[in-house]
Amino acid sequence: MDQRAPAQVVLAFMDRINAGDVEGIVALMTDDHVFVDGLGNRVTGKEKMRGGWKYYFSMFPDYRVSHEDVLADHDTVAVFGTASGTLAAKGSLPKENH
Repeated sequence: MDQRAPAQVVLAFMDRINAGDVEGIVALMTDDHVFVDGLGNRVTGKEKMRGGWKYYFSMFPDYRVSHEDVLADHDTVAVFGTASGTLAAKGSLPKENH
C-alpha cells in the first residue's frame, strides 16, 4: 500500500497519465480500484483498468491532464483542471510534414 498522503498519490497518478505510463498508473491503484466515468459507468479492478488505459491511450496518444486546484480532506481528494488529447486515427497521430 502506498504510504503517501492521498493528494500526493493523486498527483503521482496524474504524472503517470501525462507520461502515458499504463503500468505506473496501475501500480498506484488498489486491487478494488473503482473508476466512474462522466456518464456514471463503473469499472472495478486494476486489471480491467489496465486494459482500459491501454485502449484509451491508443485512442488519444497525447492525452494530458493538468491541475489548477487540489483540495484534500483526509481520504477525499478533488482535482480541478483540464484534460486534452487528440483523437487518433488507427491509434497513432498523423506525422508532421517537414
